[in-house]
Amino acid sequence: MKFDVEFKNRDGSVRIERIEVEGRRAIDFMASNAQGFLQVCKFVHDQAGEHRGMAVGLPGLAIQFNYADGRAVVVRDAAGDGEYRLLPRVVLPFQMKVPAGILRKGGADTIMLLRLGAAANALQTVLAQHAQVPEQRGLVDQRNLAHLSIFVVSYIQEVAKIIYGDKSHAGRLWELAERGVERGRQLPHESLDECRGLLSPNGPLIARLAAIRNLVGFHLLPPDFKKWLDAKAEEDEVVLEAMPDPNRPDCVFLGSLQATAEACHQPDDPRFFADATRLALTLPYVIEAAHTGLLADHGFDVGRFLAFDVAAVFSDRAKWDRSPTLP
Repeated sequence: MKFDVEFKNRDGSVRIERIEVEGRRAIDFMASNAQGFLQVCKFVHDQAGEHRGMAVGLPGLAIQFNYADGRAVVVRDAAGDGEYRLLPRVVLPFQMKVPAGILRKGGADTIMLLRLGAAANALQTVLAQHAQVPEQRGLVDQRNLAHLSIFVVSYIQEVAKIIYGDKSHAGRLWELAERGVERGRQLPHESLDECRGLLSPNGPLIARLAAIRNLVGFHLLPPDFKKWLDAKAEEDEVVLEAMPDPNRPDCVFLGSLQATAEACHQPDDPRFFADATRLALTLPYVIEAAHTGLLADHGFDVGRFLAFDVAAVFSDRAKWDRSPTLP
């Protein structure tokens, strides 16, 4: 969504900034995770400081921020098609504290969500390392990227086992997540169906994950390595090992890396790792929705257990994002 922001000074002068925030419709702006609204408030605060009061008027989605010294800032729907600055996401720190007695009442559902949370922690840790790989990748970075990808694959396979392999858990994640969405816990880009489809136990993605993890990633079985070597001509030279960076004492076993990468990346499915990465980024949101659904199943509103650190958004304190963008 795009807005024109008018900064009105006491002397009558007006400065206009053109901004763009997340969402495509008015309902996206104020509903869901209110990301667009937070982006606007953060932008106005950074530009004009702490306001005294705020008025929201519909239709037109006009918001007016009033200041003690007589200034005002008015946010209106975009009037033209000029260049608009896309604002960064605002991360609102929060905690959900739930008494252990309530969680015990959840029984197998609670245990499932704790297990999935552990997998999501691992995935986010791996993805954060993924995102730190520089654009100009040397051999050490290529090695790290290949094996970080295998870690993602392995944890997603474990997620599928948790969801479908344990009879006490089978299908419950989706039921709880759907209940959570009904209670207002929103997922980005309506991703629940996509996540469920990618994690289907009979789907091609999970089958491929199992093959990579079991045959290449950890058990290092001979066939893929023999296949890679057999494809080489007699005169082809193979770099068995290399220490390419004088500033990093890392020895890269390049032949092994090439064989591993070739076994992991099949030409008939170039988007395989993109799907796995998207799934890894989506899973935490699904678990959050399922937490809300679990509490709803036992008669509780999630709002009573949430505590937001709003001050952190409107200060100079460091922010973090749980969903790094991969190169």
